[in-house]
Amino acid sequence: MNKQELNEHFFDEMIRYATAEISEEMGNQFLSDKELRLKYKPSVELDVKMHKLFKQLRRKEQIARIRKTALKVAAVVLVFLTASFFTIMNVDALRIRLINYLLRKQ
Repeated sequence: MNKQELNEHFFDEMIRYATAEISEEMGNQFLSDKELRLKYKPSVELDVKMHKLFKQLRRKEQIARIRKTALKVAAVVLVFLTASFFTIMNVDALRIRLINYLLRKQ
């Protein structure tokens, strides 16, 4: 390593150390989570509103999950009915049985 590379490496390390020190100092200026909770307590109204919002969010997620499952079930049923219909209409023995059954019911 020549002198230029050593100087650059030394400068990089100084910057890294300085940024770590500054970020630690800035972090110590702010209150910790425990201190914030002790100092600032939310009002009852805010707490009630937050619980309402959480319930609404859970309800929306459940509805979205149910809708997604219902769409999958509907697609499977549709594919099954379509396959059954084409099978019955293309096989003579099944088609004749279905037509005879429908004629007897009427």
